Amino acid sequence: MISVTLISYNSPEVTIEAIGSIIKSLEKYNIDGEIIVVDNNSTENNVKLIEKIFPNVALICLDENIGFARAHNLALQKTRGKYVFIANSDVVLRDNVFGNSIEKFEHDPDLAAIGPLVYEKDGSMASTSRDFVFYSLLSTMLSVANAVFPLATRAESQHMPKFLKNTIFKNHESVNPIFESRYVDWIDGMFVGFRRSFLERIGLFDSFYFFDHEIGDILNRLRDAGGSIYFDTSQSITHLGGHSRKRNPKIIRASLIGYIHYIYNNRKDYFYPIAFEICILSYLRSIYARAIRNSSDHELWHAISSEALSYIRKPIKREYTIPQLGEVQ
Repeated sequence: MISVTLISYNSPEVTIEAIGSIIKSLEKYNIDGEIIVVDNNSTENNVKLIEKIFPNVALICLDENIGFARAHNLALQKTRGKYVFIANSDVVLRDNVFGNSIEKFEHDPDLAAIGPLVYEKDGSMASTSRDFVFYSLLSTMLSVANAVFPLATRAESQHMPKFLKNTIFKNHESVNPIFESRYVDWIDGMFVGFRRSFLERIGLFDSFYFFDHEIGDILNRLRDAGGSIYFDTSQSITHLGGHSRKRNPKIIRASLIGYIHYIYNNRKDYFYPIAFEICILSYLRSIYARAIRNSSDHELWHAISSEALSYIRKPIKREYTIPQLGEVQ
């Protein structure tokens, strides 16, 4: 048996399409599987539609939005499968993703996680793999600066000047993506298969994260435990397009503070430069927002700056924020 977990949060039509594609794939390729959906307190009619259309799907309904990591952890605790797949609510399976993944797992006992090739809804291939996780400190700081004062999106990075593409951002996956099957250090978290035995060994997602960076953290821990990560272009999914990741204040705040936590627990030599950069740049943006009389932006960025400073003063070790996965009964 395999297990599939999915987090539902608004955009019900897209969520229904995602669940439907999972069920269709399991049935088409005769794969024994269970599906566990956690609804993160959707304000639209997600729950009623899921209950009506998919009565055999296990549904956990929450009375608050607890974020990606904690919601998946709730579902993962209920799973029974030898292999566990997490899926975003805005992806559609294109082929025998489960069967191909199971075959790879069975042939490589050290394989801890696997991710497919991802197509955007316009048919283009998305950059969803990295040969290594951390870039130079300068490149990392420039990325952080772009997160606070956005100048270029991931798509636009393809059109940056050549001297930047060939120097500072030479190895950045968004600038020079590689679409070949291979062992990697990182895969995108929109659809990932895990070997259950590795999750039993290292624990689940770090519950500190609300949205962003949780997949990078768990992949780092898997590699530290001797597991390998595989990017497999023989299987693919379609990404329908960021329906659960709208740029709202809660996500912006969670992403930046989460990144400080991620750096502290995964790359300590970068911690103070990155943490202070986020603290200072957020404060500068709050000043700018106040100058143009944007009170909501001022409050947001002032809060991020203050929270970043608080984290610098009292960092949090991830071993205190990782729930464990019990043995299969």
